[in-house]
Amino acid sequence: MKIMKTRKQQLMVGLFSFFLAINCVHAGLPEPSRCVICGMEIKKDAKIIFESVRDGKPIHFCSFSCVHSFHSKYRDAPVFVYDFNSGKKVNAQSAFFIVKSKNILKELEFGMPPAVVAFLDEASARKVQVRLKDGEVVRGYETLEKMFQ
Repeated sequence: MKIMKTRKQQLMVGLFSFFLAINCVHAGLPEPSRCVICGMEIKKDAKIIFESVRDGKPIHFCSFSCVHSFHSKYRDAPVFVYDFNSGKKVNAQSAFFIVKSKNILKELEFGMPPAVVAFLDEASARKVQVRLKDGEVVRGYETLEKMFQ
């Protein structure tokens, strides 16, 4: 009976560790990375992170400018963003963005223009926009590209 309890405990610890690991993967980068375009270090908890996939591997970008440079050459590559509030990864086509905000620069460690921050949903983006008292909320990566052409 004691062995059964120990195995049960081991199973519970294993399941807990598994779910914790899954959650960590979705809460920002697993470790610091470098932007493949400009070489800037992207910290695990950065507020602006863009991601794409090349040759089956994720690659990271520190800003909209850098991901746009990459994506203009590799149009078929998917683009993902990390939510400004939670760090969760989302497809950039369905994300909402705050653009043209001067006040957002105060909340970022660096401000490579244009400062574009991403959100999982419109309500979250609007809430931050109201707090910042500036900026514009737009939806989808294609909208961003058209704005900054």
